[in-house]
Amino acid sequence: MRSFKSLLKSFFFYLLFTSAQVSAQTLIVQIDSLIDNGFIQTEPGGVVLLAEKGRIVYERAFGMANMELGVPMNKDMVFCYGSMTKQFTSVAVLRLVDQGRLALTDSVGKFLPDYPAHLRPVTIYQLLTHTSGIPNARNISSLVAQGRGWLSAEQVMATFRDLPLDFQPGTSYSYSNSGYQLLGFILEKTENQAYAEYMDENILPVAGMKNAFYGNDMKLIPNRAAPYLYTRNGIENACNNNVQVAFSAGAIQGTAEDFLNWQQSLLSEKFISYPLLKQAWTKASLSNGQLIDYGFGWFIGQIQGIPVVEHGGNMGGFMSDAIYVPDRDILVVVLFNFRGRLPELLAQDIVAIALGKPFTFNEIKLPTGSLQSFSGHYRTIQGTEWTIIEKDGKLSAEKTGGGKWILVPYAKDCFFFPNTSTIGEFQRDQKGNVISFLMQTRTGLSRNEIFKVK
Repeated sequence: MRSFKSLLKSFFFYLLFTSAQVSAQTLIVQIDSLIDNGFIQTEPGGVVLLAEKGRIVYERAFGMANMELGVPMNKDMVFCYGSMTKQFTSVAVLRLVDQGRLALTDSVGKFLPDYPAHLRPVTIYQLLTHTSGIPNARNISSLVAQGRGWLSAEQVMATFRDLPLDFQPGTSYSYSNSGYQLLGFILEKTENQAYAEYMDENILPVAGMKNAFYGNDMKLIPNRAAPYLYTRNGIENACNNNVQVAFSAGAIQGTAEDFLNWQQSLLSEKFISYPLLKQAWTKASLSNGQLIDYGFGWFIGQIQGIPVVEHGGNMGGFMSDAIYVPDRDILVVVLFNFRGRLPELLAQDIVAIALGKPFTFNEIKLPTGSLQSFSGHYRTIQGTEWTIIEKDGKLSAEKTGGGKWILVPYAKDCFFFPNTSTIGEFQRDQKGNVISFLMQTRTGLSRNEIFKVK
């Protein structure tokens, strides 16, 4: 006969197990609801994966992988990761740092002594953190115009190497695909091997990414989803042109489970030491000590107050987003085969649900006439003009020379921008007068305050 202590232990185990099962079931129902209510199963779709401590707890394919052939999406479909490629390039470079073959303070000139004088002082650190001042290439269409065919790294470098810098290296932050393309070229010079070959031989298979590869739209790839665009004419085929144009800033392709294997390979230190990985997941700084919301290949933010690292991407008709929660070892991957909705919105919602702190951005009704107090002309510290107006009971914000957004109230003085990740809160003085509008993403990135001038 079992002892009372044994029976008690079994009872508590039963309660714990039952509770976990209910929580898991609730999570599944909530995520299913997000997908079912947000996407049409007969249109382009994607794959969603949620893992905790390396174990998949939710994975679902939805929508169509190929509209013309009537092929439904499945979880083994291959997508273009787009700019999520940057973390692969970052880790490949940091691997050389761990090996003592390269330093974060090394300059471009050390590896490319014949490059233009304005590029040679730029450091590896500045390239990794988008603080180099290197602008995004403006004549990338010249490569696209060449049509199909294998591109060399030199051809990609030629799109930006002679452009002047946007600012003195280290003094500001500006997201630069060209900077990460230059990192890929430096990797080629250091390893004496083409970036594509290096990734396909030394990084992707080592990470256990069986279906991942350096992008090649000419090659026949089993299970690669077809890309689409939502346009004024409806759903149209997307033209990826030549994914190699993105080079080391956006050319890696793979599945959702491939990306999970990549994340696990980082945690198991297959490529770089964990202290260096933690540095990559830490906010970088400008030369004046000011912190930015980017590390080495990852954006550094938070969801419901809990730290996360995140990166998204888009290429042709593919869009992607992956969020990792270090404190909970939670990974969410969202891959779309269409452009028309932001994958980070779905990814952020899923992370919030997994954390037990779902977002609640539900529209509320404000007192009649209260919106008028927010109306007026606003200006950033840099001088950019904004206009916020109330019309027919709706509030909208418009940036001079930019777009126009509807603002939807969800709490006192708090608004969200529909179909974006941006939220904002109006700030008031001691007398209750509106003095500014502070905007940021739901993950605390891209903070921007505009001040009311009249």
